[in-house]
Amino acid sequence: SFLPPALHFNGANMMQFQWEQRGGRLKLVEDDAVRSVSEDVEAENLKRLKRRQAQERERKHRARRDREWMKTQQFLETNNFDSENVNAPKLSWWGFKKSYPLHKAVMDRNWEMIDLLMKFGANPRQRDSRGKVAAEYFNIASGQATAKPRSQI
Repeated sequence: SFLPPALHFNGANMMQFQWEQRGGRLKLVEDDAVRSVSEDVEAENLKRLKRRQAQERERKHRARRDREWMKTQQFLETNNFDSENVNAPKLSWWGFKKSYPLHKAVMDRNWEMIDLLMKFGANPRQRDSRGKVAAEYFNIASGQATAKPRSQI
């Protein structure tokens, strides 16, 4: 028996399907053109989904980085450092002594701030007016004696 082709509307595309009768049921006769269109639509949907997921990840990453930067700026301002530069020194009243944010965070044993300062570019090799790097203040803060030079052993 002859069945007229059915028209199917999918978005802006008008596609034509062929049906055949088997017993008392109708079955869609698939051809390569119909299959490739549906595969193309599925691939396009997958691309859109991946693009949205990547945009969401990027948005979350930027929001987290902004929160971390705000926390770092708050630490810098609270301790009277330049709030825009993690490597800027804080000078004493007469300008003879200088210290750096990383040194202060190490002396306070503020692990989170040490991590954030390093993340935003703090120089761990920067020496203060005493000639010490931040790691040496960790030894002082923890009560450990600094290592003696080999000539004194």
